[in-house]
Amino acid sequence: MTTAIDLHLLNLAVYNRLETDAQGSSVRAALASGATSVIHAEMLRTTRPDRPFVAFRAGAMTGASRDVRIPTWTWFVYDDREKGYYRIGSLISLIEAAYAAAAISVSTIAIDRIEVANIGSETIDDTLQLLVRSLQLAAYVL
Repeated sequence: MTTAIDLHLLNLAVYNRLETDAQGSSVRAALASGATSVIHAEMLRTTRPDRPFVAFRAGAMTGASRDVRIPTWTWFVYDDREKGYYRIGSLISLIEAAYAAAAISVSTIAIDRIEVANIGSETIDDTLQLLVRSLQLAAYVL
């Protein structure tokens, strides 16, 4: 029997790993304005944090059955064009380490590990005129 997954609480726990959890402290230390540089991607319509900053978007939850579900999340790492991709690359490594550091638990669901599913290519966000690279995370929920 499969337990229902509260996606809102799960997404919040994944977001909080970088914004407030101890495991995300090295990421916050490398950002321009600490926790205020950790935002939801939707906020980019109205705010532009100091660079570098990271933006979170919850993704799809795949799975062929209710027995195994694979939720995904994407962090977008932004920086000024004149800085190049060095700080973005360093932040990608710090984000990966933050999720490898400890399990995430939400009500009856414990996720032993969240893995990097994809690291996007180095690109320029034409709307924001900033460098950006994405890091997609995934976990198996049984």
